[in-house]
Amino acid sequence: MQNTEAIHWDRFDRLFYQYECTHSFDGAALPFPGSRNVLANREGSHLLSILLDGPVVICCHFFVPEQLELDILPKEVAGSLQHEQVLSFVENLAETLELPVDITPENCEKSPFLTYVSHAKSWHIPGDPQ
Repeated sequence: MQNTEAIHWDRFDRLFYQYECTHSFDGAALPFPGSRNVLANREGSHLLSILLDGPVVICCHFFVPEQLELDILPKEVAGSLQHEQVLSFVENLAETLELPVDITPENCEKSPFLTYVSHAKSWHIPGDPQ
């Protein structure tokens, strides 16, 4: 998500408490101090792992404050159950942050496969006239 502001990070912090999560700093497991504290501490590498039921792990690396970027390993989405869990998480994320969420290939934030629009509560394929 582009143009992420402090309020969105605060909402993100509230959202992930609905899921099982782990946090590490430079590889060491630590309690999560909150997104704003993580973004203020650039002295090392942060990783927040959000565990969905099944083998799917959604990772947040906190690269830049202006962009909330999450990643998953496609091979973890091995069936319809995992697919539904990922889509449900994306819907929950978009509605909590009140922002559209794009699903993109890695490093291609300008080329989404699919977008969930929170205010419309609907999925869109970019470029599809519908």
